[in-house]
Amino acid sequence: MSRARKTAESILGERLRELRMERGISQEKLAELAGLHRNYVGHLERGEKTASLDVIVRLSASFDTSVTELLKPFDRSTTRAVAVLAAREHG
Repeated sequence: MSRARKTAESILGERLRELRMERGISQEKLAELAGLHRNYVGHLERGEKTASLDVIVRLSASFDTSVTELLKPFDRSTTRAVAVLAAREHG
């Protein structure tokens, strides 16, 4: 699936998994660090749930990184493509 066809949730989920694996931590440990349920972290990684801004900030802090770094995959073209696709599906 091309990046333009992915949802915002799936792109964020891929990024969460990437950062978690780079740091060698489990979903359970990430959930503990962020104050989230481990099942919720799994849902986020699979793109099944939408993270609130609060959750994004907590996850960033858990990775000891900035929100900007966590959301790095959302460059201008990706953001635009995801927004257009979402608008077509919902409107």
